[in-house]
Amino acid sequence: MQLRDYQIAAVEALVRTHRGIVQSPAGSGKTIIAAAALQKAGEATGPVTLARFAWVAHTTDQVAQGRAAVDKFPWWGARMMDFFCYAGCPSLSGYALVVLDECHHIAAPEYRKVLQYHDGARWGLSATPDRADEFKKDVYELIGPIVHKVDRAPLVQAGQITEAKVFIHSPNQKGELVRAVDEIAAPEIERRRKKWPYLFANPKSAEEQISRAVWQAALTLGVEENQKKNTAVVELARKHVADGDSVLILIGKIEHGDRLAELIPESKVVFSKMGAKKRREAIAAFASGEIRCMIATSLADEGLDVPRANVLIQVSAGKSAAKAEQRTGRVLRAFKDAHSGEAKSHGVIHDFSDLGHYFLANQARQRIAVYRRLGYTITTL
Repeated sequence: MQLRDYQIAAVEALVRTHRGIVQSPAGSGKTIIAAAALQKAGEATGPVTLARFAWVAHTTDQVAQGRAAVDKFPWWGARMMDFFCYAGCPSLSGYALVVLDECHHIAAPEYRKVLQYHDGARWGLSATPDRADEFKKDVYELIGPIVHKVDRAPLVQAGQITEAKVFIHSPNQKGELVRAVDEIAAPEIERRRKKWPYLFANPKSAEEQISRAVWQAALTLGVEENQKKNTAVVELARKHVADGDSVLILIGKIEHGDRLAELIPESKVVFSKMGAKKRREAIAAFASGEIRCMIATSLADEGLDVPRANVLIQVSAGKSAAKAEQRTGRVLRAFKDAHSGEAKSHGVIHDFSDLGHYFLANQARQRIAVYRRLGYTITTL
């Protein structure tokens, strides 16, 4: 398999590394980079008696992608390589080298224990190794520093990913949902106060409980039951479907997706607990163009490889820079239609300013800041 120049540079960095991370955007072929590095390192060292190797990923789909990548670059250690999900991974003690795909997950308390007795080499792969929580530093302490970073520009120039055009919509007026959110939150705050009075004895703890109740109410009224926003989402999706686009809509709750799907032709709700076979069939139908609109939950955050998708409608809330980059990357992968021969020129991202409530608006501003940092073209409507 022919590697691109930026992939070759990343492979060279990994081969020289005992413990370290390659940071590379979604769509850059991170699994290909790691598989090629394994092959090159194996050719350099030759067979090692009793050596064992492991590949660990976040989801079963990503594990399958890793296995497929290794199959493309056969080497002597491939037959001694085990593949695991983080959630079901046993202790990695005794493995000579471990590849950690989407390596930022390894810092989670429930996952890091698998490395407790591991003293071999560790290669990390991630588009966004920085976590948005208190375990940010732990990623680097567990794996090592970033040894190579692939920038977006060479990928765009190479035609591996496309440019991004972001459109920010504002269906709500500033602060128009604040009073309604407070009214919905009030009984929940009272319920919490009665159930956990000790949490309200401390001002800081009480403020946190109140914020949680207000946040849940803001999600309900500002996202899931926001008629103005939902109407805008449906209109955008219907227009793009009619134009022949492949539309990915990201939502937070399945029930919300079900309501949207009733109003959007050629749409299908896809989520992690629908069953592996049904999920694979739905994603395959979307990838082939049979389904024009896929409405998905968090399963689209990582590992979803559907290059045909060219429109993202970001409905769910959130401020995570990692998720914003991962999600937008779903519609920026290069694609050329086999029938028409037409190549994707850019990916379209529709997001919302969420001005109706200050909690949501603050998160929207942080997402927009990520888009700006990534060099996306932003248009505010």
